Amino acid sequence: QKVAFCVMEKNSCSMFKQIFKRIRGKSDYLSTDYTKIHYLPYRGLQDISFLSIEKLNSIMNDDDFYFSAFIRDPLERLVSGYIDKCDKKRGVNLCDYARWSPRFEPEYGKWSNVKASFTPKFDIWADGLFNCPCWPETDWHFAPQFNFCNLYQYVDK
Repeated sequence: QKVAFCVMEKNSCSMFKQIFKRIRGKSDYLSTDYTKIHYLPYRGLQDISFLSIEKLNSIMNDDDFYFSAFIRDPLERLVSGYIDKCDKKRGVNLCDYARWSPRFEPEYGKWSNVKASFTPKFDIWADGLFNCPCWPETDWHFAPQFNFCNLYQYVDK
């Protein structure tokens, strides 16, 4: 049988990638090195997330494939993303979404005066994320889960 798994950031994607590397017999499956887990050439796994809609549809409609995705409670996922990418600044600092909140300047002043180490309150950061002109095509750590792997086709079905 064939398996296609939809990996989503902030939905245990690092752990799932390590599990699939272990299944595939990759010796570095326990690596905690961000590059070896997430950077395509070093993962040793085939990534279908960059396939065309037509190719994804053919995989999803192929009876030889089992398709799965791990869906996380959206609020829990958002809080996890904030803690990981804004508060702790792991990998990248994504606190800058806060600047899009209409509540930012009254609370903190001009964005240009904010230091790189600054961490806004969660509610102002989340308000900024949802007010950002980039929403919902935002950083994958915060994008709606239905944006991944054509899942929008299966909402309410």
